[in-house]
Amino acid sequence: MIRRWRARARWLVLPSLAAIALAIAGCGLAPANAGARIYPDSEAPAVTVNIDVSEQGYEPIDVRVPAGPSIQLILRNRSKDEYHYRVQGLDATQILWLAPREDMTREAGVTDDEHGAHHAKDFIDWRGTSPGGVKPTLTEVHAYVAGTGVDVLRFYALKPGTYQVVDPLHPALHGTLTVFVP
Repeated sequence: MIRRWRARARWLVLPSLAAIALAIAGCGLAPANAGARIYPDSEAPAVTVNIDVSEQGYEPIDVRVPAGPSIQLILRNRSKDEYHYRVQGLDATQILWLAPREDMTREAGVTDDEHGAHHAKDFIDWRGTSPGGVKPTLTEVHAYVAGTGVDVLRFYALKPGTYQVVDPLHPALHGTLTVFVP
C-alpha cells in the first residue's frame, strides 16, 4: 500500500514542480536577456573591486560584478607570502595589468617598447612570471602579489555565471566571482 502511494505521489509532484517552474519563468523572475550577447561597454562607469588576501584567505571571499562595464580589480596582499587571484573559466576580454614599479623578469618576445612601458605607471597587456614561478596565461583574470604589494588589472566580463577563484600556490584558498546581468 505504501509503495503504491509513493509511486502515485511521485507522479503528482513532478507535474507540480514543472508548473511552478513555468510560473516563475512567466513571472519574469528569469532574466529577460539571459541569452543575449553582452559586449564591452566603454561608456559605462568602471566598477572597482577591492580584494585583500592573506593566510586567512580572500576578503571578500565572494565577489559580484556586472557584465559589460570595465572592471578594475585591486588585489592587496596583507602578508609577506605570494598570493594569486585566478578566476577559472571567466570569459573576459581586454585584460590589462598595471605595470608594477619593480622589475619583472623580461619574458621572451617582449619588445623594447613593451618593456619600457612596463616601467611606466600604465596598463599593459602582458604579465610576467611571478616570483613563485607561476605564469599567467594572459587570457584569464589572474592577479598576483608578493610581499605586501598591490596588483591592479582591468577587464570586461562578458559571460554571466559564477566562477571559481583559486591560488595555484595556496590550494586551500578559494573564492567565487559572479558575473551578473544588471
